[in-house]
Amino acid sequence: MQSGFECLPRLEPPTHGFQAGRPTVTSQTGGRRAPPRLLPPRVWLPHAASLLVTILTLQLAACGRAPENVPQGPAPTQPPDRVSAGQNTPGRVAVRQARRKKKNATREPSFDEPSFDEPTPTQLIPPPDIESVPVASVPEESALVESVPELMPGEVSPAQLPLAEPLTESLPAEDLPQLAAAGIRRLEGTHLTLYTDLPSRPEVDELPHVYDAAVAPWCDYFHVTPGKVARWKMTGYLIERKERFQQAGLLPDNLPPFLNGFQRGHTMWIYEQPSTYYRRHLLLHEGTHAFMDLHLRGCGPPWYMEGMAELLGTHRWAGGQLQLAYFPRHREDTPQWGRIKMIRDAVAAGRSMTLEAITAYGPTAHLENEPYAWCWAAAAFLDGHPQFSARFRRLPRRMQDDAATFSAGFWRLFAADRRQLVEQWQLFIQQLDYGYDLQREAIVYEPPGQTLTGAKEVQVRADRGWQSAGVCVAAGIPYVIDASGRYQVAREPRPWWCEPGGVTIRYHGGRPLGMLLAATSDLSQPLAGLSPLTRPEPIGLGAVVTFVEAGTLFLRINDSPAELADNEGVVTVRIRRQE
Repeated sequence: MQSGFECLPRLEPPTHGFQAGRPTVTSQTGGRRAPPRLLPPRVWLPHAASLLVTILTLQLAACGRAPENVPQGPAPTQPPDRVSAGQNTPGRVAVRQARRKKKNATREPSFDEPSFDEPTPTQLIPPPDIESVPVASVPEESALVESVPELMPGEVSPAQLPLAEPLTESLPAEDLPQLAAAGIRRLEGTHLTLYTDLPSRPEVDELPHVYDAAVAPWCDYFHVTPGKVARWKMTGYLIERKERFQQAGLLPDNLPPFLNGFQRGHTMWIYEQPSTYYRRHLLLHEGTHAFMDLHLRGCGPPWYMEGMAELLGTHRWAGGQLQLAYFPRHREDTPQWGRIKMIRDAVAAGRSMTLEAITAYGPTAHLENEPYAWCWAAAAFLDGHPQFSARFRRLPRRMQDDAATFSAGFWRLFAADRRQLVEQWQLFIQQLDYGYDLQREAIVYEPPGQTLTGAKEVQVRADRGWQSAGVCVAAGIPYVIDASGRYQVAREPRPWWCEPGGVTIRYHGGRPLGMLLAATSDLSQPLAGLSPLTRPEPIGLGAVVTFVEAGTLFLRINDSPAELADNEGVVTVRIRRQE
C-alpha cells in the first residue's frame, strides 16, 4: 500500500535562486530575472566625491561643544516593514496579541477562554521547564538568533541559510473561467493558493487561513525568522474528483502514486478526507514538509521527516486560533486521526517498536499507515518530555546530514542517559492514552543512594509518576513497606479523597485508583527487555515485598498518566528490611 504522506528526497542539487554561484531574483510568477547591474565608476564616482566634500564641510562647521537649549527633533523611527502599510504581517499581529494579552492579564477568564491548564491556542505547546519563544510574541531576528543555544559541530542554524525562492505556481487569471467550468475554484490566502472542486463550505473555504495561521508557529519552532518567509507561497490542490484535475492538467503524470497527500517543491496535492479535522491535518502535514524542505533545505531521514509532519500536523483549531503540536486530550478532538489507537493495538499484539527500530526506518517504510503512528509517537514523546526536549529541538540544525549521519548524531545527543530514554519510552507506549501528561509522568530519577540497611521514610507526590525513593534494595530479601496519608485523586464532580489503599469505586490497570505501587530499576545496567517499572507491586496501606530484581526503589500512586493534573497531596512511606 502506498503511503498517504510523502516528501521525496532531492535527487538533484537545489538551486534555490542561485545559478552558477550568482544569485538570481525569482518573480512572483515563477520566472527568473537577472540581478540589477551596477553602474560603472565613471557615473557614480563624481557624485560620491561631491557628497564627501559636503559631509566634511558640515563636520568642520559643527566642531566644538554642542549648542545648548536647542530643541531636539523626534526620535528616529524604525524602518518600515517590507510590506504595504497596514498589512497584517505575522510580527504586527503578534505584537497586538501580546499587548491584548498583557492588558487582559488580570481579567477573570470567560467561559470561552483557556484555563490555566489549557495552552493558548495560538501557541505551540512548549516543552515543560524549557524556555520557548511564544508565537504571540515573535522577537526580532537578532533576538531570535541569540536565543538559540550555541551550535555544535555539524549543526547549521536556519538563520544562516539563504532565503527560499518566493516561487508560486498559481495559475494565471485567464485560466480561471475554464477551471470554473470544470467545477474547480480558487481560494486565496497569504501563503497558500488552493484550488478545489469541493463546494463552498466554511470548513473548506477557511483552509488557506488555517495554513496562514501555521506559518508563525512553524517559524517559531524551527527558528526561522518570519521576515524570511514573508513572500513564500504554496499552491495546493484539494481533490474530490481526480478526473477533473487530470483533464485540467493539474495532476501531472509524473507524480508517484499516493493515497492521501503529496508535496513537491512549492506544490502539494491532497485528496478529500472523511472528516473536517483530518482534511486540515493533512494540509498541515504536507505544509510542514514544504516548510522544512524549502526553509531548512531538507526534511531529515524518514522517521524524523514524517514524525515532524505528524507532530506539527496534529492540531487544534478553534475560534480562528491554531495550536500546533497538540497532544489530543480526547478521541473526539481528532476524528479519523487514529494514531493512539494504532499504537495501543500494536502494543497489545506484541508489535511494540523500540526507538532504535523507528530511527532505522528506511525510505519504503511509510508505504503503510502504522509507521506514521510510530513516528508521531516518537516525535511527540521526545518533543514534550522535559528531560529530552531541548536536545530533540536541536535536530533541525542537521538537515544537511544524510539519513545515517543524522540518526547517528541523534543517538550521540542521548548517549549519557540512553538507558533512561529507553525506559521512559517503554512506559510511554505501554500506557499511551489521550491526554498523556508527559511532564507529570516523567520519571523522577535521583542518585540511587546506598543499599537500605535500616529504615527510611520518604514522601511520594500524588500528582507525579514514578519517583525514586533514594535507596537501593536487594533481590530475594523481604522488605516491609508501610504507607499513610490522605490525598486527592480527582476534583470532579467533587474532590475525591484517598488513602494508600486506593478507592475501590474506580480502577486503573486492574487496581484501585490511588493505590500505592512499588517497583525497582537497576540504573547501573542496560535494560534487558521491559523495565520492571511496567510490572509494579501493589503496596496499599502496607505489604511485605520480596523484589525479584535488585535496584533503586521507585514509588507512585496508581493513576492514569492522563489524569495526574487533578491530584494533590503526598503519601508518607516507610521502608525497612524485615527482621
